[in-house]
Amino acid sequence: MTRFRKHKYAFTTDIQMMFRQILIDPAQRYLLRVMWKTRANEEPVIYRLKTVTYGTTSDPFLAIQTLKQLAMDEASRFPLASKVALQDVYMDDVVSGAQNLDTAHQLQCQLQNMLETCGMKLHKWNSNSKELLNSSTDQEHSFSTNAESAIKSFLKCYFKLGRDVGAAIAARFHVAVLENMVKVVAVVILPDYQSIRERVQFYLHVETTPDLK
Repeated sequence: MTRFRKHKYAFTTDIQMMFRQILIDPAQRYLLRVMWKTRANEEPVIYRLKTVTYGTTSDPFLAIQTLKQLAMDEASRFPLASKVALQDVYMDDVVSGAQNLDTAHQLQCQLQNMLETCGMKLHKWNSNSKELLNSSTDQEHSFSTNAESAIKSFLKCYFKLGRDVGAAIAARFHVAVLENMVKVVAVVILPDYQSIRERVQFYLHVETTPDLK
């Protein structure tokens, strides 16, 4: 996230069905056996799972190690994508970007091509740049550039959370919780922090603590 904030052109994307694309060594598949039967009086059938299975202890390691090995193997062909795969990926989520649009386009293409070599596909593209979104055939949504709309959406989610956790807790801690959440939204997502704090004070009629230095 720290590196992500530095990019002028930022994007996120998701590796579609990542676990299902990774085959388990046949010699190890006996460790992933499941029993299944459709009726109570039937004999169960034993299946051996062929791919990395979500929910098993080893699945995070296998998925991450597979992606790292791919990045190292393809470093000479896709240098930009290889670097991102090694440091800007959390499980199946890619969170990266570049300082100029041309480099961001190259990175986007290299990521797609590198993952296609092993049958993986990127989807759910999200970016603060319309140019990057337009270059992708799979668009889900774009970053909000409307600060007023973003603040109202944030406050709506906040108050829903306050109701869920209970009036007593919300009454005691809501100002402190709000201040911390506003800082996260302001610093990570939206650029004009001081303006955001003033608008939040206006909407809620509460005083917030001074900015952290």
